[in-house]
Amino acid sequence: MFKNPIQAFATLFFLMLSTLAFAKLEMKYGYEVIENKDGTYTLRIHFNYQNLSKKIIRLKGTHQKFSLYFPLPKRFIPLEAKLNLMFYSSPALIGDRSVLNVALNGKDLFSTKLNPTGKWRKLSIKVPVKGFEPHNFLTVEVFHHYTLRYCEPENSSELWTDLDLANSYIDIIPGHFFLQEYGKIVKEAIREAGGVPFEF
Repeated sequence: MFKNPIQAFATLFFLMLSTLAFAKLEMKYGYEVIENKDGTYTLRIHFNYQNLSKKIIRLKGTHQKFSLYFPLPKRFIPLEAKLNLMFYSSPALIGDRSVLNVALNGKDLFSTKLNPTGKWRKLSIKVPVKGFEPHNFLTVEVFHHYTLRYCEPENSSELWTDLDLANSYIDIIPGHFFLQEYGKIVKEAIREAGGVPFEF
């Protein structure tokens, strides 16, 4: 597979650094790290990663929001990201007037009408990677209405949406840009040993 021991060492070194970097994310933040079939990794941040015992939250009233805070290391550069959202809305809602909005760091990502379906709904939303920052806030905001009139009780028991925290999450596939500094060290060592370094 490898033409010389230098190439084998460089490959092993990068694999080791990748594994250590993701293990650190898993231990420090409580995120789930998934190894993909192609050798890449996916960082999965569940909505309840800070409190795994909390499975479902009910957003009640005419207007309420849920905010998820999640930090990312400075050298962590996302290449792809997707939001998976599971929710169940009150059957009493009027879909044309009831809305769910999703925003990342104050910028709107997605909006959908809360049409009652009598079952859990799952949404998959592609997240623009340029929207991520070292400190991130994802907001799920709901506006509930069950009458066509504009005067209705703000805290009516008919106004709610359940958010499945355990099955709602953000998947992020990162690049290896945070390993660039280590890569320079490896390349220099390969040159000193008489080899020609290259990335593959």
